[in-house]
Amino acid sequence: MATLSMGGADLTCSSGNWADAPSGTIIQVQHVYHTQTAQVTKTGTASEIDTDLRLAFTPRMSNSKLYFTFSAWFCSPNSTNLYYSYIYDVTNTEMPGQPPANGSRQRVHWSNRVSPDDANDFHSCNYEFAVTNTNTTARTYTPYFGSEGANAEFYSSTLSSAAGVVAPAFMKIMEVAP
Repeated sequence: MATLSMGGADLTCSSGNWADAPSGTIIQVQHVYHTQTAQVTKTGTASEIDTDLRLAFTPRMSNSKLYFTFSAWFCSPNSTNLYYSYIYDVTNTEMPGQPPANGSRQRVHWSNRVSPDDANDFHSCNYEFAVTNTNTTARTYTPYFGSEGANAEFYSSTLSSAAGVVAPAFMKIMEVAP
């Protein structure tokens, strides 16, 4: 018998095999909510925002749907540069669910270009996407973030205020029966 606890209620798959779960059944949800007071500055080539945002995940079904959600705020200087982000599979050194790209363009799940009017303002980096899972191997996911060279400041910023602000980041993975 397989059991999933959700908000005090248990979902039980009586056969003990998640393959028998009805289509659309939520199999598991994992998340990380991270906030800190130390500022993290990202610039240039896409790289991991913070190792504390890593999320270890082991799918229970080899053909399930995986739904990813990422949300974070960042502070931008006076720039018209392009910012972009995507989820990265650290274990398999790949990006899951790659959208189509033209030529050698960077594949991303989110992008934003700011204008000079946005000097020292906060921007949100929010995206969701789904992929079809292909195995039950454990892996670790993390958000990557890059720019055309301008700084992006995560978690805490003092650009426009002596007191500064603190902004959390959130990542969730939900596995759903096919």
